[in-house]
Amino acid sequence: SLYSGFLLHRLQQWFPAGITYGDMAREVVGPTGQKIVFAFIYVAFFGNLAIYILTCAESLQNVFYDHPTWCKWPFTLVTCFFLLPFCQLRTLHHVSYVASASAAAIIVALVIVLAVAFTDDREIAPLTDLPAAVGAAEQLSPLVHFFKTMSAVTTAIFAFGGQGLYFETMAEMRKPEQFPRAVSLTTGLILVIY
Repeated sequence: SLYSGFLLHRLQQWFPAGITYGDMAREVVGPTGQKIVFAFIYVAFFGNLAIYILTCAESLQNVFYDHPTWCKWPFTLVTCFFLLPFCQLRTLHHVSYVASASAAAIIVALVIVLAVAFTDDREIAPLTDLPAAVGAAEQLSPLVHFFKTMSAVTTAIFAFGGQGLYFETMAEMRKPEQFPRAVSLTTGLILVIY
């Protein structure tokens, strides 16, 4: 992610009109390359949006766990209803306000969880049946282990996968020449957090 950030910054300096990957493909390989790149980008955006909507719908469904007969589709509709206005934002500057609210909500949730964890005075029951629990975990199928491993790997890849917005970020920066410094700082911060 860091090295690709440096390379994309250099490419953006050579072709300053390239604000998106499609624009850059047009500058480098022509209109056919632009169409191919935009096709990949829109398919990826559609897939990411589907994943986000499904994750939000499942989270809402988990909030109402005491109603097991409620299906996922009403929660999906509610999610779409709330996300639709934010999908109309067209610049990263406008999205940054929503992202700030999202970050604040995550911080509040973490503070609540940590406060409950550290102030709960209940005694923790001893793990008397640990060998049986370990034996049960070993009996999981290899497919379960594969999916857990792939989930962890894709989460890490997603955390470092900001290259998709590097051109747009450089285009909206007041001082795009400072992009290498910004990408170095954020990559280091993500590395420490993960």
